[in-house]
Amino acid sequence: MLRPIYLLTAGLLLAGGYAADAQRVSDAGPKKNVIMYIGDGFGIAPKTAARLALGQGQPGSRYGDDPNFQLLAIDKLKYNAMATTHSYNGFITDSAPGATCYAAGQNGKIDNDQIAWDPLTQSPVETILEAAKREGYAVGLVTSTRITHATPADFATHVWSRSLENVIAAQYLASSQEEYAALYGADYDTTKHWIFPSVREGVKIDVLLGGGARHFLPRGSNRDVVDRNGVVVNDARGERARLAGRRDDSRDLIAYAEQNLNYKFVNSRDGLMNMDYSQFTPNDNRSLLGLFNDSHTSYEQDRQLFAPYEPSLEDMVKIAIEVLKRKSDKGFFLMVEGGRIDHMEHANVGAIKITQDRKFAIVVDTPTYSPDVVYSANPADEALRIPGIYGSDYLIKEVLDFDHSIAAGRALLNDASAGETLIFQAADHECGGLTVTGLHDEDDFQGNGTQVRTYAERPSNSLGSANAKPGRIDRGDDEIGGWFADYVMYDFQGTMWPRPAGPTARRLVIAYGSNILTNGNSNPGTPGNHTPDDIYVGADDNVGGRFASRITGRGLLDNTDLTPIMSEFLGLSDDFSNFDANLALDIQSSKPTICAFESVSLTVTATNKDIRTARNVKVRLPFTDRTAYMSATTSAGVFRQYGPGGVLIEEWDLGELEPGESATLTLTVFTLRNEALTFTATTTAGADEVGASTTVETGTCRPTSARSEGAEESLESGHAPTTRVSVYPTITNHEVTVLVDSEIAQDADLLVVGLNGAIVLRQSLQASAGVTVAAVSVADLTAGGYVVIVDAGGKRSAQAIVVE
Repeated sequence: MLRPIYLLTAGLLLAGGYAADAQRVSDAGPKKNVIMYIGDGFGIAPKTAARLALGQGQPGSRYGDDPNFQLLAIDKLKYNAMATTHSYNGFITDSAPGATCYAAGQNGKIDNDQIAWDPLTQSPVETILEAAKREGYAVGLVTSTRITHATPADFATHVWSRSLENVIAAQYLASSQEEYAALYGADYDTTKHWIFPSVREGVKIDVLLGGGARHFLPRGSNRDVVDRNGVVVNDARGERARLAGRRDDSRDLIAYAEQNLNYKFVNSRDGLMNMDYSQFTPNDNRSLLGLFNDSHTSYEQDRQLFAPYEPSLEDMVKIAIEVLKRKSDKGFFLMVEGGRIDHMEHANVGAIKITQDRKFAIVVDTPTYSPDVVYSANPADEALRIPGIYGSDYLIKEVLDFDHSIAAGRALLNDASAGETLIFQAADHECGGLTVTGLHDEDDFQGNGTQVRTYAERPSNSLGSANAKPGRIDRGDDEIGGWFADYVMYDFQGTMWPRPAGPTARRLVIAYGSNILTNGNSNPGTPGNHTPDDIYVGADDNVGGRFASRITGRGLLDNTDLTPIMSEFLGLSDDFSNFDANLALDIQSSKPTICAFESVSLTVTATNKDIRTARNVKVRLPFTDRTAYMSATTSAGVFRQYGPGGVLIEEWDLGELEPGESATLTLTVFTLRNEALTFTATTTAGADEVGASTTVETGTCRPTSARSEGAEESLESGHAPTTRVSVYPTITNHEVTVLVDSEIAQDADLLVVGLNGAIVLRQSLQASAGVTVAAVSVADLTAGGYVVIVDAGGKRSAQAIVVE
């Protein structure tokens, strides 16, 4: 069915389509949960390595329809894409702006090293965690790094440099300027310690789990690691496990948080896994703080060897979910970082050896030391190498710990009691240029001295002739053990892990494109660096894929594209789709008074007063009932009165406004009312919203149903009576309203004529003295332009319409 969309007045045609805004999720209904998983430095190759160690490509996991083909929880995420990772000031990002893009959308496209801090405006950037908490959601951060490290800090703190970890620790625990100052006590110095960020006011984080106790405890102090009963835990050497402080002041933030901010503190796996969940409810202010190492939590490989009293990332995520489920009746937002994938890649573990003079040398597949040794000990000491442990073992276990944590989140997709859940998995960047180069080959089958097996051996003809039809083809896999990785599974703390089947087994061999010869670092220094490689994005939800699927079908994504989807899923007031531009709006009227059946010109001016380009700028002009636009002209963008299905939108879509740029919209507005009209415009770009209005008063208006003054005089003097016609669109019922203003009562013909001159509709009209209103249906008109003509006493008046 056709509908009228715009008026033609003075030769101006308003046209154009409109993509309707997606409907926001209502606050009512089931709980809504979002988990954003970020694998730090997590490129494609680490995921491939973990899957190969679990048996990818072998019987039962060889084809896409094999039940065991998708071996990782990541593989089971239904929707996939690739994304860029560059920062605002560099083609290679570090974790700080890399993760801020996920935390704040386009506002998070900032400079390297800065934590949710706009380098151009020198002001905090609001994050989705902060917005979610203010709107009633529980919020949490979980990481295998220091909790004060860049990625988690991006979601809930605001500093100009990621190195300010002592400040970050204090910002985490406070939810007001008063609490922030009290954390420092007499040591508080606004210059040194900052003012509490305004975007954090009223935001208390419900769950904080990771490492980094050194930034919560004063230098020289220690805190024992204790189990659920308060009994001190011993480390692998049989000594008391302790957390040592490194703050540059006298403040014990852990003790203060326990005593004054209602935090439950734990620092061991036993204490974490055996908590009483009943202490966390929506109606209290109880929060959970868990710090399990001075610095980063142990690599999963090291945790299993030396620090089993620390929780795995999977352990932390499971408990975080249980606490957050209890903290809000609305749902929760949780960020999870698998942070030590990046650290292993920085260390190039599995592909480097460090000589006595602290120089690096590239080696192939030898037993390795912990990646931390590269920075914390003398790796020239061969005794530090761990027999039977290789660089690929660190990589595989770190990826699988991250993957197991994703499995814990995916369990919510099938938990009806948890409500609706959206999961994203991405990376802040790739690190090391890591690749899987082959399999360890103890027998050097390929005879090249590398002990690395790559391509499968070519088949040979048993008859010894290349041309002869073979009696049997020797495929070459039986006598050399095959061409897939050879791992076996073992149990540690209730979770299954792979390890090479033996000391000479076909273990995975890894290498790094960013290494000591290629990455530009001096020696000694960091062996591997970040790269600008695109990263994998996975998503899933339990609402039919309505939100997770939005990463597909769009081509390459930017790392700012996920936050608006998460925000819309949660129904937040800020959609994080744009910079929070500093916009100005002005609206002026061409005349101070207006009467019914008259028009007035309005000039709306939008100005970008920011130093960045404002994107997705829209101006809404919802007018009062019985008021219509007659025409519109714009210096930029498109004005649309109606969207699909005849939905009234009254929107000026400006697109982009450069810094300092202004754009104008001039509207000619027609009213049916003898009332003062207030015209209000609202412009938005991201979370920024600016309004402007102007009022046009009612003038001295003649009655709309009586003979106009001067009509009798006009007739007596022999002048022909004046007849005017106006056309007013009414989308409902597919009608246009025709207004006939006649000096005398008279019979008239109302005609609708196509632009080719053909009459497509004719009806009789009894025009009274004054204004007569008639409705004309355009439901059956074909698309095109039409002219409405009123023929009264041989005098014709016309207005044009267009229908589509």
